[in-house]
Amino acid sequence: MRLLPAKLMRDAVPLIALLLAACGGGGGAANGTAPVPVAAYSVGGTLTGLTSGNSITLSNNGTDNLTLSSSGVNQTFTFAAKLANGSAYKLSLSATSPSYQPCTSIYGTGVINGADVPGINLPGMNVFCGLAGGSSTFTATGNSMKAARYSHTATLLPDGQVLVSGGQGTAGAGVLNSAELYDPATGLWTTAASMKVPRYSHTATLLPDGRALPNGKVLVSGGHGPTGAINSAELYDPVAGTWTYAALMNESRYSHTATLLPNGSVLVSGGYSSYSGAILGSTELYYPY
Repeated sequence: MRLLPAKLMRDAVPLIALLLAACGGGGGAANGTAPVPVAAYSVGGTLTGLTSGNSITLSNNGTDNLTLSSSGVNQTFTFAAKLANGSAYKLSLSATSPSYQPCTSIYGTGVINGADVPGINLPGMNVFCGLAGGSSTFTATGNSMKAARYSHTATLLPDGQVLVSGGQGTAGAGVLNSAELYDPATGLWTTAASMKVPRYSHTATLLPDGRALPNGKVLVSGGHGPTGAINSAELYDPVAGTWTYAALMNESRYSHTATLLPNGSVLVSGGYSSYSGAILGSTELYYPY
């Protein structure tokens, strides 16, 4: 009689196995759940300046190839293969065909951060091609700025647009606080919000965020105002399209330099002073975060 329970257990094993197999082995299918798909994100950008009739092959990570042909218009592109979050991407360019054009790119490398590229976290790949026949050529864009100016700044933004700010205007216009944006995809200038303070011979620096990636904000510092050198600084946010005051510099200065350092701070150095016009040797650091 003591052997009966053991015998019953041995006889029940095949039945239990059969039931588990019918239920999917007791895994996720038994409760009606399906495996969670891994999120994947697309990678792309814009191509500007490819001559009509020319073509170029773009490659992501050396394996995902995309050939683009131009009819004389700017275009967007997206690679076929999507990437998982945390995956790296790297853009490379072939030579143009049949005519040679010098082409280059910005924002061609990065790591997927929970969104498509371009997206809220990273700018898109931007490919620019110069005139066919060589690299040492200039051509008119065909469109002028909204305001004539000199001693202004021009800063490349993460979305590929160029922010122009301040400067000296034409006779009667005086020192400018106006700003405008150039879009290389359309070749057009649009008016941006005006700076808080008119200035020329100032600096404009694209700032990083905590991951040493461009966050799109631009630090404008110092310059010469309507009455002399100034020590004010302000920040342009291209997402909001607004200017806000930043901390004041320790010294008023113009015709100085501002250099973005590897740790994300900005080194401001030299220039002319506000009162005597003396040349400055002083330096100071701006910390964005």
